[in-house]
Amino acid sequence: MRRCVSSFVIAGFVLILFSAQQTAQAANEQNLVDREKRRLEELFIWKMSEELKLPVEIESSFAEAIRTLNREKSKSLADIEAALVAIDQAKTKTESEKAVKRYERAIRKFGDVPIREVSRLRKVLGAERLSRYLVSKSQMAEKLKAMAQGSAQPRSESH
Repeated sequence: MRRCVSSFVIAGFVLILFSAQQTAQAANEQNLVDREKRRLEELFIWKMSEELKLPVEIESSFAEAIRTLNREKSKSLADIEAALVAIDQAKTKTESEKAVKRYERAIRKFGDVPIREVSRLRKVLGAERLSRYLVSKSQMAEKLKAMAQGSAQPRSESH
């Protein structure tokens, strides 16, 4: 009997250690993702600041506006994911309806991000710089999309 209890305790202890290790690994991976997002955000801010030839006083306001918009976008995406989980886990018609309404609110909020971007950046950059920003951002997105598609396609072998 003692052998069975001690085996059970050992198994429980191993399970707890494994769980703690998995949690720590997931937290570490999330930290890496967060760090990479911040790095890309800073790279974007730097590239746009250079492209628009922003003076330092405008650059700091521009950077803060971009960071705020990115936080709002991330929050909206998290809200969408949470709403999808709620939809998936809904057990009744009422829960489903509530979850779908939550999803709809989250999608609308996410869809408003580009409108807020234009509104906020117009105040920071003015109309002329905002126009250049929008064109540059679109061109940058197209280049990144082309690079991603190029890396996704198999390379042809040369003979």
